[in-house]
Amino acid sequence: MRCVKKEIRETEEIIKETEEIIKETEEIIKETEEIIREKKEKRTFTSTLIHRQMTRPRSAMRSFKKGRS
Repeated sequence: MRCVKKEIRETEEIIKETEEIIKETEEIIKETEEIIREKKEKRTFTSTLIHRQMTRPRSAMRSFKKGRS
């Protein structure tokens, strides 16, 4: 009987430790998802800026040429 009680306690401890590990892992997953989301937003913002910089000079040159001719 004592052995069974001891095993039950050990099993309960293992279950508690496992639950803690699961909580920590869930937190890490949330943080990772947030980092990925931020990087995607930065990438989109950067690509938008690059696109604007590439298109603006051409359109400015076109309007300048039209005004001159």
